[in-house]
Amino acid sequence: MPAPKGSTTEIRALWNCRIPMRDGIELAADITVPAGDGPFPAVVTRTPYNRKPGIWMQRLVAAGYAYVMIDMRGRGDSDGDFQPFVHDGDDGYDTIEWVAEQTWCTGRVGMVGLSYEGLTQWWTARARPPHLRCIAPMAIGVADLGPRPSFDTGVPHLYWSWWFHQVTGRTQQHYGAPSWGPNIRHLPLRTLHEQVGTGGRWWPMYVDGEIDYLGKDFVFGDDDWANLDLPVLVTVGWWDDQSTMATWVRLAQSPAGARSQLLIGAWDHGGNRSPSPVLGGLDVSRSVMDTVGHVERFLARHLKDEDEHADVHPCRVFRTGTMRWEDLDEWPSTAVESTHWYLTSGGDARTLNGNGELTPTPGETAFDTYVFDPEEPARDFTNLDLFAWSDPPHDQRYLLRRPDVLVYRGPTLKEPVDASGRAELEVFVSLDAPDADVSVMLLDVHPDGRMMLVGSELGSCGLQRVSMRSGPGSAPVDPGEIVGLRIPLVWLHHTFLPGHRIALAVTAGAFPAFARNLGTGDPWADAVDSRVVSVTVHHGPKHPSRLVLPIENTKGAE
Repeated sequence: MPAPKGSTTEIRALWNCRIPMRDGIELAADITVPAGDGPFPAVVTRTPYNRKPGIWMQRLVAAGYAYVMIDMRGRGDSDGDFQPFVHDGDDGYDTIEWVAEQTWCTGRVGMVGLSYEGLTQWWTARARPPHLRCIAPMAIGVADLGPRPSFDTGVPHLYWSWWFHQVTGRTQQHYGAPSWGPNIRHLPLRTLHEQVGTGGRWWPMYVDGEIDYLGKDFVFGDDDWANLDLPVLVTVGWWDDQSTMATWVRLAQSPAGARSQLLIGAWDHGGNRSPSPVLGGLDVSRSVMDTVGHVERFLARHLKDEDEHADVHPCRVFRTGTMRWEDLDEWPSTAVESTHWYLTSGGDARTLNGNGELTPTPGETAFDTYVFDPEEPARDFTNLDLFAWSDPPHDQRYLLRRPDVLVYRGPTLKEPVDASGRAELEVFVSLDAPDADVSVMLLDVHPDGRMMLVGSELGSCGLQRVSMRSGPGSAPVDPGEIVGLRIPLVWLHHTFLPGHRIALAVTAGAFPAFARNLGTGDPWADAVDSRVVSVTVHHGPKHPSRLVLPIENTKGAE
């Protein structure tokens, strides 16, 4: 590989190097060393997606880092057996220490990577290798969010069937190859992988509860946070993995918090590396930035001691609504006040669709009802040829016209409302069946009629299976029994502008990212029968269903 003009040696590319692990297996790595005499600080990416040249290698080597890309155990050319969602801190530790000992390395090592590549960084940091100086995980969180989505709250995440397909075997499988569209409604879910043609063993293990994205083998515990003391750059988008925001909150309170940084932009998963100017039909061009350059500046502070005393704001957060970047000393802000918007009927004791309102005080005792048919579920416009990351529209009017969606709109705003933090819905519901899901979207209603999602994660702002309202263990409801739910919604840093309206949409699921609730109360893995379910939302003084928004300026919320 030719060297840049003026260098004394050529860039060295070392292909398929073997890195020994403590148990005798070897991991495969491609190593690119910059031109010059060296040694150089090193940056490592550990990936389950098969190592290949990319933007990290190009940019980081040009900036003077040795770049090491490694196939995780059991993937690509590496030995061993791949185990999704299982801590592999020993492999991370051994990798970092091996890199630090090489003659081309200064002994200072950092890590970068997106999604599962970020997860491997958290696990490596947990193992505390002495030469690891910093990590920069993108769009992945490890905070313990309480009950796990798949098993303790009972909502199976169909997205994982898509992801497990990609990592079946050793090579990267094409995500659009399986026949998702005609087969995504297959029952029972236990054999979904066979029906869509993905094969592999991971989906059955997921169904049986042997592996779980937010399970014990994934999250950090109290001791992990207490022992974390190296700088972390957390990067994520508002329409991406929102567990990352909860991870930042926990990180900021840890010993590593004072030296860590946060970057939140107006992008989806892929936008972490390459932000798009338009997302879901929304113009987010003001959020476009060089995220890789932002990461490199973070690395330079901790691997090269460049600008180590620079006055750097810990949080760089894009405010949607006004569409501007803000450099903050903290996020979420502690200078917020919880404001309440109560669900009321729009003049009728019972509404069937789109007639509800959000008001600052509870209205009269009333209720609204929608009917959910699992055979005809509400769903977003995800392109099922690709299934995930297909950029469905943010304007939800096509969905809100359905009779199985309730819509509650606030008044037209005369002043801006700045919301920062996490929204929540406290809601009272009753069913005429043993079970149902309640899914909630937070919306910004524009003067031209667009009803735009204020952030989301894989099609859902908030999702709760009613039978699992108290956490682990199934507790089907009695017909007509009124139960209270607290449903966390999106994290946000958003301004609802004058002339706009705040709105909520309530429906019975988040298909196709999450499986349908069949309404029978049968165990989800083997259920095949379904029933139509009537879901009633209660509100008024006795059952004060309400949206809770963290507001920075309460004047506009009055």
